[in-house]
Amino acid sequence: LLIAGEAGVGKSRLAGEAIAYAAAAGWVALRGGSSEAERAIPFGVLVDMLRAYSLRQPSVPLAQALGPDLSTLAPLLPELVSQPGALAGAPTLDKQLIFPAVARLCAQLARGDGLLVLFEDIHWCDEVSLELLLYLARHTAVLRVLLVATYRSDEVGPELRRLLAQLDRQRLAVEV
Repeated sequence: LLIAGEAGVGKSRLAGEAIAYAAAAGWVALRGGSSEAERAIPFGVLVDMLRAYSLRQPSVPLAQALGPDLSTLAPLLPELVSQPGALAGAPTLDKQLIFPAVARLCAQLARGDGLLVLFEDIHWCDEVSLELLLYLARHTAVLRVLLVATYRSDEVGPELRRLLAQLDRQRLAVEV
């Protein structure tokens, strides 16, 4: 679900209501946002999303939900590793490893009632985060996962335009 509009029109409010509705229905919610100041940080929205989930102390701790993928995502979230030297042998930030790990996390979290994943302000997302959103749209379509992304329709750059075209061409999204 793509929620588009100008600044101040209520995109975040609508997304917040979707989160509240999902939570009331027993769904797990992952919510991450981008900011203009952080647009150059690779995987910025994912890091924000996973840290927010971890801070809420859910019934399934993030490290447990990640299972064997913990070592793959540990470079993004070093606070999940209990021993300081444990990151020495960790893989680098390789999207070929990270994307499937995030898809498996979504599958794990969706096993209950469902999962809502919110990417806020994707007009400020780094390119790899936009690629992750497309990957998840393709690889979670058969799961009880609802991907929601908000963006300013008047701030669509070339990377976001490319993502929107791919989502439209593959019929993976509906825009509101």
